[in-house]
Amino acid sequence: MKLTKRIPLTLLASLCLLGSYSTVFAAFTTSGSIDSINPYSIPYSYTPIPGIWDGTPQTYIGYTSGGTLTVDSGSDLHSGYAYIAYASGYTGLATVDGAGSTWTNGTLYVGCSGGGTLSIANGGTVDNDTGYLGYNSGSSGLITVDGAGSTLDRILYIGYSGGGTLSISNGGSVTRSYAWLGYNSGSSGKETVDGTGSTWTNTAGLSIGDFGSGTLSITNGGSVSGGQDCLGRNTGSSGVVTVDGKGSTWTHGPSSSSLYVGYSGSGTLSITNGGTVITGDYGTYLGYNGSSSGMVTVDGAGSTWTNDCGLYVGYWGTGTLSITNGGTVNSSFGYIAFGGGSSMARVDGAGSTWTNSGDLCVGSSGTGTLSITGGGSVAATRVVVCSASLLAVDVGRGSLLNLGSGSGDIFNGGTVRILAGAGVPADNSIQYSPIAAGTWTGDGAYQAVGGTWDATNHTFTASNVQSGTPREAVSIDLASVQRILIADDQTGGTGWTVGASFVAASSTQSVTFTATPVEGTVLDDLIAAAGNNEKVLGAWTFSTTNYTVSSTNPVYLSFDVGSVGNSSDLQLWHYDGSDWTAYTAFDLTYDGIYASFTASSFSGYAMTVPEPSTLILLGIGAIGLSAYGWRRRSENGVRSGERNKPKPKQRPRPSIIHPQTAR
Repeated sequence: MKLTKRIPLTLLASLCLLGSYSTVFAAFTTSGSIDSINPYSIPYSYTPIPGIWDGTPQTYIGYTSGGTLTVDSGSDLHSGYAYIAYASGYTGLATVDGAGSTWTNGTLYVGCSGGGTLSIANGGTVDNDTGYLGYNSGSSGLITVDGAGSTLDRILYIGYSGGGTLSISNGGSVTRSYAWLGYNSGSSGKETVDGTGSTWTNTAGLSIGDFGSGTLSITNGGSVSGGQDCLGRNTGSSGVVTVDGKGSTWTHGPSSSSLYVGYSGSGTLSITNGGTVITGDYGTYLGYNGSSSGMVTVDGAGSTWTNDCGLYVGYWGTGTLSITNGGTVNSSFGYIAFGGGSSMARVDGAGSTWTNSGDLCVGSSGTGTLSITGGGSVAATRVVVCSASLLAVDVGRGSLLNLGSGSGDIFNGGTVRILAGAGVPADNSIQYSPIAAGTWTGDGAYQAVGGTWDATNHTFTASNVQSGTPREAVSIDLASVQRILIADDQTGGTGWTVGASFVAASSTQSVTFTATPVEGTVLDDLIAAAGNNEKVLGAWTFSTTNYTVSSTNPVYLSFDVGSVGNSSDLQLWHYDGSDWTAYTAFDLTYDGIYASFTASSFSGYAMTVPEPSTLILLGIGAIGLSAYGWRRRSENGVRSGERNKPKPKQRPRPSIIHPQTAR
């Protein structure tokens, strides 16, 4: 119940400055350092209302020591400037709890120089003209908006110069015209929107990592809507967004809006486990300016990214797009490496699709790579492979480039590579058609790796497989045989198997290939680099004669790794003759037995996978096996053994350049 008589603010301020004074009046509870200063004038927006606490225009919670404030039971609090944790080293906590409980501010600082927390729960409401979380360097601000009906209006800077976190859960909602996460250099802003009915609405847009770093997580059915949104807006900044779970959505709009994943900094967007992202009709840009980089991953059945306009994977910067394990991307048209540099797109796994209602260009002024593997599919009306760019498709698992439902055009001015790994049946009666097109033009190269290409019928036939023995040279003629399989399955062997696929030759070309299992100190070095939680599934060094690995002479390696889940569980390693380092193969694909990838050189490669969880290992130890100092060699015979151990400063909001005016 609200009081109809006020307590004079001068008396309240005097009492609070004495120390740990605590008072309760109406439904306000205060303790510690609380101060409300009443100057000669009051803000234009304030109208005195009987029965409320008039904290106008400046309210401090945590001024000379820690302080707390609770607003509940339908009470109202009005402030001009409000500071939670004003001074460095102090904390402040404010709670607005219950339907009808409100706090209205001109400007709110949650963590001005200290550590501030604002909790809005059970239908409480906080309304601000401007808001800052983590205002000064070294400060921290946290706001939680929890429960249906709990609302926060117009919080603006999440991590201004310090660290800011905004959490929306269980149906809470936040509304703002524009918001910045990680505004100044050195700042960090974090936002989580979790649960069905939890919403964050930004009518103008978002800058996630403006000059600092920003992170947005949308999970378990949460929803975020924006306008012109940026991840990694300025040079040196970084922005990361995760949209995870069925019903979790990030929508960009209304029309005439764009999404920049890496505008001048770095941006990362992950859409997983059924999450959804929908972008506006001014296009999506991964790596917009020359110094930028943008990476998007769409992983898992039901994970969907819909672009109402074009999708640029690398505009003037560097872009990377990965569509895996049943993820789906739709766009009106697509570019890979539009303006310069090198950019890549990968579509891997059954059900993984990239559908363009118009054209798809692999490389334009830059060098583009498109990899379609493991049953993935890409559709467009036409595809253009520009000079120095690569389109690669594997066979045997249903991978397909579908152009105009089979009647569209392919123009190849670069390289089209068709791949057959160790798992493809050696049957000359089977002819694969990984590209469905009606018109084939251009003077680019068609590379058949692990088989032969019929340029008239546009079909691929997988090669027979030549068996070999570890540590011994295997000879083949690349005009007739393009695949080798070597198994170290003799008594006392490692149990590893590796395959190698080569480019077919138009005339006799004899080459030798030697694969040697890694053992001794080199294996120990690999185990040390991988760590205790990794199991080695295969490790080999390779050498050849009369075949130099290059972009015109690639080699496609296949490791027999058995059943490991999917390719994301695998870690690839490269050995340069002295050191093992983690290695990324953009076209890595897994068919349930073989993990295959295009190697950059003949040297050493290894494949590892995480061991069973710590809980399982502890369970084994509990029944008496914990005394093992060395992990037993399993089928591959690998030893796991021991391992090496104020006032806001004014700065105009940077403008975002529309595509029509750029460059």
